[in-house]
Amino acid sequence: MLNQLLEIAAGAFLNIFGYYRLFLRKKHGILLSSICSLFLLVGCNADNYHPPSNGFPEPISTIVRQQCSVSGCHTTKSAEAAGGLNLETWDALFEGSRGGSPIVPYSPKQSFLMYAINQYSTPYPILEPTMPIGLPPLSLERFREIEQWVLEGARNDRGEERFPIQSHRRKWYVGSRGCDFVSVFDAESKQVMRYIPVGANPNRVEGPYSIEISPDGQYWYIIFSTFDAHIEKRSTLTDELIAEIPLGYTGWNTMVITDDSKYGFICGENIRDIAVLDLEKNALHGTPIQLPASIRNPAIHPNFNKVYLPMSQRSDMLVLDFDNAGTLSNLQTIDMTQGVPPSFPGNLWPADILFLPDGSKYFVVCQASNEIRIMDGNTDLLLDVIQVGQRPSELAISIPNGHLFVSCSEDSSSFAGEPEKRGSVMVIDIQSHQIIKTIYTGYQPHGLSVDEKEGFLVVANRNLEVFSSSQHHPSPCLLYTSDAAD
Repeated sequence: MLNQLLEIAAGAFLNIFGYYRLFLRKKHGILLSSICSLFLLVGCNADNYHPPSNGFPEPISTIVRQQCSVSGCHTTKSAEAAGGLNLETWDALFEGSRGGSPIVPYSPKQSFLMYAINQYSTPYPILEPTMPIGLPPLSLERFREIEQWVLEGARNDRGEERFPIQSHRRKWYVGSRGCDFVSVFDAESKQVMRYIPVGANPNRVEGPYSIEISPDGQYWYIIFSTFDAHIEKRSTLTDELIAEIPLGYTGWNTMVITDDSKYGFICGENIRDIAVLDLEKNALHGTPIQLPASIRNPAIHPNFNKVYLPMSQRSDMLVLDFDNAGTLSNLQTIDMTQGVPPSFPGNLWPADILFLPDGSKYFVVCQASNEIRIMDGNTDLLLDVIQVGQRPSELAISIPNGHLFVSCSEDSSSFAGEPEKRGSVMVIDIQSHQIIKTIYTGYQPHGLSVDEKEGFLVVANRNLEVFSSSQHHPSPCLLYTSDAAD
């Protein structure tokens, strides 16, 4: 069984990363206290705490020693009572806190540490009570020294980065639709290691909609659905921009990539189109195909050259064949009701599909009926129906544990009597189709992804409503747009 659950919210994608896929940890109630504890508790005495080396470069080391990690505060022994933040050494700082990553190299405007120590008319928010508590504030000069240090990569006293480019580094990517940023997490430490600005125009929000990683692991693609619709192709090693692929017209939002990483099938829910993308030539391949209804997240059958397209406002799925050249043909329709009507009057509204790796069966999220429909992967016949919480959104699977996970973004019944909790993640046994457990992972969970190596289910929470953590501390978008982050 997966041994931990990450609670994360940043808005937009995950696959490690599709839509709403991964993460700034915003936990209601806990985060504020964590940030408020970032630097100092009452009663610290800077005069008696002079470690021989803490790994910080000068003058950052002096600031930390005199006004931050002083005796009794933010040390290895006291960190648990100080928001989980240990400032005793540079290495300990990058272990993070209960409020997430206080420092993100090269991104002072997205580093919560800057908010906690800010008492000046700067572009940064001011958190109260400001740090250090009970002592004079950092001078503006010292504030600027920390800001510049972070801007230059927050390196240690040997000039080393905490997250250098490494071919073996595993990452999680999460997009923020409200501010054109992608959060890059180091999978091993679970810390935000970079914020990547994305989009062609820095003066307006282009609304990055989803992220897909190529099966060969070399590239990640981010789709923009508004304004100058395009796809950015970036290196998973360096996160540098490799190519911008124009899409011609707006409305595209989701994509699935063939196993050989050569082609992408890109869909537009509202424009009702599907097109083929040549990922080697970085260009559209052929003419888009008009479909009979709005479509959602596509999926490719593991055993057959077929792409499945859920029709979001109906009870059907479309299936298209494709060949080695990526050409689509032979449009077919699958009736998902098959004699079993929806749990609620109306259509099913299928929204997401996930196949077992052997292709023997697949699971379909039905948002209007609050169901998971299980289909035979060889015959497309209905096998079972599972009732889940309100507005099921996305699926993830752990084969070693035999578990299917479904995010139910608006589930209000699983935690009745606790209005601050909305949404759940339900755990379903792959074989018996029984719900094993219902977990609260944060407000309005949406994006899911399983990291089998680390033993984690990663959850992206939307945090859109009144009890959302985004009401209580700045999001990474705050400084760049007035739009609320997803």
